[in-house]
Amino acid sequence: MNSVIELEKTIEETTRENACLISQNQAYFKVLQSRLNDFHLVSRNCVADIAECTDSRIIIIDTKVKDIGFWPAPLKNIPDSENRMLLFLVDTIDKAQYFESLHNSWCFNSDTDSIDRMVNLIRKRFKPEYSKIFSEVRLTDDKKSFFIRMENESKYMLSGSEIPEVDASDIIEYGIGDTGNYFWFRQKSGNTVEIPWDTVLYHCEQGYEYYKGKNREAETTSSQRIMKNIKSLRNNRGWTIAELADKSGIQRPNLSRLENGIHTPSLETIIKIANALGVTVADIVVKK
Repeated sequence: MNSVIELEKTIEETTRENACLISQNQAYFKVLQSRLNDFHLVSRNCVADIAECTDSRIIIIDTKVKDIGFWPAPLKNIPDSENRMLLFLVDTIDKAQYFESLHNSWCFNSDTDSIDRMVNLIRKRFKPEYSKIFSEVRLTDDKKSFFIRMENESKYMLSGSEIPEVDASDIIEYGIGDTGNYFWFRQKSGNTVEIPWDTVLYHCEQGYEYYKGKNREAETTSSQRIMKNIKSLRNNRGWTIAELADKSGIQRPNLSRLENGIHTPSLETIIKIANALGVTVADIVVKK
């Protein structure tokens, strides 16, 4: 019986997310330990000790530690630092502006309300469903890119040039879709484009399993080959993705995923696309 209980405890320990607090103030540790009791929290005294936090995806740093002036040099001791969640406890606006310069950084005051907001953010960041919901979408001043914020507070910049169905006309209207897991925009030409959450992560999130820059060998896979063939056949006919969607009966976001090589289509989907394009299945799947 005891061995079963010990095994259950071991499993619980190995599945808990690790977090590291860098601070000389033990009061912070006690507060965070009580609020993050389902996380495995450890404490270190200075930023030089960050090398001991390699198994922690969450790193909380008190900017009053004695060696904070060396930041961000200690990050070099952490592999995949761009995939870590860096949270800073600050006491001035100037510090907040400096420490938030990294895309995966957030700053909070050290008062109780701010720490509670920080804890809520941590919990959101590690619930996958929040990475799939758009919280804010804004068109940049040059009208060529979108600033995007997800419900888990991840922030991205997506260039219109990354989206295959975009034409050269101005974007005149945009918004978040009813379900929250995609955003849309309309161009002056009448072209309407829907961008699902995974297309954004594919282009912008290095920690995403299917991030475009992760594996260059993927260029030779069947999904990449199918993507190139579909896009080439569509462009040869002068069709937008919206037009191919209408003719094939496949939703635009799903076609967008295929043309980005994010998903490998089923045979049924390939047949629908082939029929819409007036080609054979072989024209889509065979290497050219």
